[in-house]
Amino acid sequence: MRWFAKQERASEIPAEPAPSQPRIHRSKVLSPALQSLDRQESPRVLDLGPPSPVNMDFFSGRGCALEIFDLFSWISDFRSPGRHLRQTQSGSAIGAALDRLLGDDEETRSSSDAIDLILVWELFDHLELDEIGELFERLAGRTRPGTRAMTLVTYRGNLPARPRRYEVVSETELSSDDPRSAGREHRGFKEVALLDRLVDWELEKGILMQNGIQEFLFERSRRGRWV
Repeated sequence: MRWFAKQERASEIPAEPAPSQPRIHRSKVLSPALQSLDRQESPRVLDLGPPSPVNMDFFSGRGCALEIFDLFSWISDFRSPGRHLRQTQSGSAIGAALDRLLGDDEETRSSSDAIDLILVWELFDHLELDEIGELFERLAGRTRPGTRAMTLVTYRGNLPARPRRYEVVSETELSSDDPRSAGREHRGFKEVALLDRLVDWELEKGILMQNGIQEFLFERSRRGRWV
């Protein structure tokens, strides 16, 4: 198991209200995402959210190799005042964060190291469309035809200050925390706009839930190029 968790200084962490009861989300796309792993001999999962012992136990129990990279925390760090992007290889916060994730072997990974499932969670709500495109373009060398990516997009209300922390309760249920609102209205990216940025990816399933969250399950196209 491998993870990169950005450790923030206490002064950098915004005050949160007292923890509330976890939100339960009954997922329609989690089950098919997990079923896609059952067809792999040694499935590999990339979790782009913060480390969760619950998720570690769940995926290790399914025989998965789990890699965790808290992408939002790294992007936030590179966006913070005083952080000089010119000292990194990339000129953008997400580019610098992905440099940290991918390292020097971005172009030399073997097909046996390909990721089978990417858990994007609510990251799309906190990225620009161009950043979403850069994320999937940079991850092309770590994926293969048939790789899935699961994400949730908000279409109602204001966005939280950070993406919610999701934990897998069962094959059909997720729980999440409820961070304070950032006071910013949701973007509500439509599937057409997303697919325009996700080169070589197709929409396998998209379901709008009653809570105003749309679940997407994307699949790396088997007709596209193999990077």
